[in-house]
Parts: sequence; C-alpha cells; structure tokens
Amino acid sequence: MSLFAAVLALNFLSAARASAEETRVVDDEIVLMDPTVSAPRKWAVGGAFEGWYMNGPWVTNINGQKASEGTIAGGMPGGNVFFGYDNFTLQYSRRDGKFDVKRTFTPYGSTYYAPSHHSTQSQHQVEDEVTLRYLWKLSPKFNPYLLAGYNKTVVDIDEVYYLASGARSGRIDSNRSSYSSGLVGVGAIVPFNRRVGIRGDGRLLFTSGKYVNRRSNYSATSSGVGGAATGTVYFNVFEGFNLQAGFKGQVLNGGEKVTAFGRFGIFASAGYSYKF
Repeated sequence: MSLFAAVLALNFLSAARASAEETRVVDDEIVLMDPTVSAPRKWAVGGAFEGWYMNGPWVTNINGQKASEGTIAGGMPGGNVFFGYDNFTLQYSRRDGKFDVKRTFTPYGSTYYAPSHHSTQSQHQVEDEVTLRYLWKLSPKFNPYLLAGYNKTVVDIDEVYYLASGARSGRIDSNRSSYSSGLVGVGAIVPFNRRVGIRGDGRLLFTSGKYVNRRSNYSATSSGVGGAATGTVYFNVFEGFNLQAGFKGQVLNGGEKVTAFGRFGIFASAGYSYKF
C-alpha cells in the first residue's frame, strides 16, 4: 500500500513539475510578443506608419525666462523601421508635420517683440531619430531596457505679430531652430498576455541648438539639457500585424540663446513585424 502511495505521489510531483515548466516557458515567451522584441539568437524586422498629434498649451522661454504662452494644434505623421537581434533593437523613425500656434507675450517677452502683444505662427517640423535598445528579459511581468541614440529636429516658423488692439504691428518673422541631441534613457516592457502589453521609457536629451532669423540674418548657438517620455500600449491583432497607441512628451532645450519648447500629445501606429 505504501509503495502504491509513493508511486502516486511521484507521478503527481512529476506532473506538477512538468506543468510548472510548461507554464514558465509560456510565460517567458510573453515578452517576445512585443512587436519589437526578438527571441534569443533570433532576428526581428518590421516597421509602422504612425502619427503624433497634439492640441494644448504652448510655452516658450528666452534666456531661461518665460517669453510667451498660448496654444498649439497640429500633428506629425511619419513612420519607423527596426531591426532586432537577440536583446538588441535598432530603430529609425522619421516624422514630418505642421502646427498652428497662437501665443501672447509675457511682460518679459514683450521687451523682445515690442510693440507686439500677441502673434500667430505656422510651424513646419521635421524629426529624425535613431535609437539602440538593449533589453533584459528578466521575467514574464517586467523587462527593463536601456536606450541610446541621436535625435535631429528642425523647426521652421513663419510668424505674424499683432498689437493689443488686434491690428497687425507690421512685424513678420521667418526663422529656423535646429536641435541636435544625443540621448540616453531607461524603460521597461510589461506584458499582460500574448496579445497586449505596455512599454514606457524616459530619456535625457543633450542638445546643441542653432537659431537663424531669415529676415535679419541674426543667428545664435547654445546648448542645454532636455528630456522626453513615452508610454505605449501594444495590441497584436494577428500574426505579425499590430496596433500601438499612447502618449509622448518632449522638451527640446537648445540653451539660453535658442528657444526651448515642449510638445505633449498622443500617438497611434499600425505596423508589421517578422521574426525568424
């Protein structure tokens, strides 16, 4: 009888261990369901069409002090491609879009734009970014990563100025601000199941900025430190195809002589990844 009980216990333990190992394998594979993650010693390639849109407050600074505040509305459609191997993922992104800004000058800002009281801007922004990510596949629920890369953003602005009465002040500006930034960051991937998960990171941007006023030929250069943050929800629709959405915030700080500004908005993308 005792021998029979021992055999039953041994079979039960073996089955439980096999079930646990199977569950662990399945859980370990969950992080691989992130569209941008490749399996150990395997490849992943893919890309997506995306758009970043915003409608909200707009603040600019000159020499570290607030010069104006107002609203911004617009968007930047674009896309990305990525190549992954093992724990590494290399990604290139490009976005190109337009924004409309209405701003009112602070007392400090009015000293630079006198006698103007407010203005309207038409902005054209182009952004190119390359990032390299290293991911630690630590557990089914939390997988941290490091980021490093380069961001190049160019903003062309045409601006018309107005008096407090609403009449044009006679001043019109056309300028370009360029921001070249090295970036480093940390983030994590948190899968919920084989279809859905979240990904988020924060970044520091070490920026060299250049400002050129096309009407006066005035130019200036300086440097500063800014930042960016993203939060993404991904959803695997079916084999290879995915949808992603979330928020993105970015502060480009070109230093004391170049206008610093931030953009905060939502984004969405539709993409495909192939893993082999």
